[in-house]
Amino acid sequence: MDAHDLSIRKIARTLDVSDTNIRNYIARDSKPSSDVLEKILRSFPQVNPAWLLTGEGEPLFSKTPDSGELSTTSTKNNSGNSIGINHGKASQQQGTSPSPTEAALLQKIEYLEAQLVMKDQVIASKQESIDLLKAAYGRPN
Repeated sequence: MDAHDLSIRKIARTLDVSDTNIRNYIARDSKPSSDVLEKILRSFPQVNPAWLLTGEGEPLFSKTPDSGELSTTSTKNNSGNSIGINHGKASQQQGTSPSPTEAALLQKIEYLEAQLVMKDQVIASKQESIDLLKAAYGRPN
């Protein structure tokens, strides 16, 4: 919100939820439903899905995931294991910083992994809803 000067009301309107829901997510640490999480990611593509789901990593990408160049707003030192690209073949390098292309690929992989996690959570949430509806109507199948 602060990074893009967005008010609670504007976010609520964009996500089609109440102002109170947004306030509760922020002040009371209540958890949004998978539908709201999906709306956040669709409406604000600069939000890092991994951060949104786990609180880990940087909250925002400096560019949208579809732009081809992903980078988080952090300026962390990327030393340690990295994946090197050599004419389509991946190789592991020790103790070197990845090139900008490699860093973008690594961030794209992280983004896609976070999307897979989110997909699994959405599926689990929907399955839970189906199970609850079946139980409510007394249908075992």
